[in-house]
Amino acid sequence: MDYSPIRTEVRLGLAPEEKIYLISRPRFLFKQETFPNLRLFAFGRAFLTNRRLLFRTRIGIPLSAPLGAVGALSVDPGDKLHFTYDGRLYRIPFRNESALKWFDGIHRLQDEARNHKAAG
Repeated sequence: MDYSPIRTEVRLGLAPEEKIYLISRPRFLFKQETFPNLRLFAFGRAFLTNRRLLFRTRIGIPLSAPLGAVGALSVDPGDKLHFTYDGRLYRIPFRNESALKWFDGIHRLQDEARNHKAAG
């Protein structure tokens, strides 16, 4: 799979060295504040950069998670990506799009950041 940065005109307030690697189609984002209450949180597009996992709606960015703080990644049958951030569980159901691609992309970029930090 090609993991090259994507050029886009989408305005996300990226840092100068920050590059976009994945952009989803419009998706629902679910958030669990307390167990077992997983509720609809937003509708928009997910973006994976070399620094963050973002979710952008028409009115703003309700999720901007630094990759180092994204954990407990998993993919469930039916292409649902689960992850934790800031003590909360999130789910993005991907239809006609690979949740595994997002899982792999997040892991790869997290590993690159760790290796870069260790070398520097």
